[in-house]
Amino acid sequence: MAIMQKPDDLDSTDATETDMVVPLEEDGDVEAENLEYSGVAAYVEGQFRRSKDDRLTQEERWLTFYRNYRGLYGPEVQFTDTEKSQAFPKITKTKVLAAYAQVVDVLMAGSKFPIGIEPRNYPSNIADAVHFDAQALTDDKVQETVQVDYKVPRSISRPDIAKDLGVYQERVQPIEAELEQGAGLTPSSITFEPAKKAALMMEKKMHDQLEESQASKHLRSVAFETCLFGTGILKGPFAQDKEYPRWDSEGNYNPEYETIPKVEYVSLWDFYPYPDARNMDEAEYTVQRHRLNRS
Repeated sequence: MAIMQKPDDLDSTDATETDMVVPLEEDGDVEAENLEYSGVAAYVEGQFRRSKDDRLTQEERWLTFYRNYRGLYGPEVQFTDTEKSQAFPKITKTKVLAAYAQVVDVLMAGSKFPIGIEPRNYPSNIADAVHFDAQALTDDKVQETVQVDYKVPRSISRPDIAKDLGVYQERVQPIEAELEQGAGLTPSSITFEPAKKAALMMEKKMHDQLEESQASKHLRSVAFETCLFGTGILKGPFAQDKEYPRWDSEGNYNPEYETIPKVEYVSLWDFYPYPDARNMDEAEYTVQRHRLNRS
């Protein structure tokens, strides 16, 4: 790795001719590492070239779309000496921006990321709905107070459903012996829906994480490229360690780190998928090109 360093006593006009290159020493056994990873690097580069060559036709179409959007004539357009006006009517830009506005209005309806969680029709490991009759529970306590020797028998045999209550387990612990499966049918019945409550809490958690990773901004970029080129790419979610600033009582900086999911917009020009795949489920690999700057 090399760093371009400019001396302070040189004028900006002479800086390009007298820039100094300072090499940095690399740690470890460089030759052994190069030999160890040479096979991996050659494989990745070979697959990248294969994907790059396969999508050349698509890139030519994307370049045409981009020139039409920017109002630029392609190299195939030639003007004669008698043509004085070379104006380009930006009809494509008007239509792309109008389509983008409509798509964003639909996607971002409600001012939040378009994702929702619904419970399954037949949830597993958690109860769909449980209920208890408050009036019957009161009648039982009255019977115990007057020391009645009999109790109204129940015709419904209740399984052990306390372990499937999810977030309601601690809340209904005092009456777990009175719970029954399904929704209550009487006016005095109180119904709990653990599966629906769990789905709502999961949706709230996901929206909070997406908002923290600025997913809405990345989704807008994806929608714009979809309208311009016909394809938009959203990468994720991937785990990321985020630093939260915090200071202790003595004023020392003591940050907290938390692993959160992250979604990211990927430019169409930097994404090279598996050429033989008909959809992303069939893709054996995807290559994303990252630019490595001079520093």
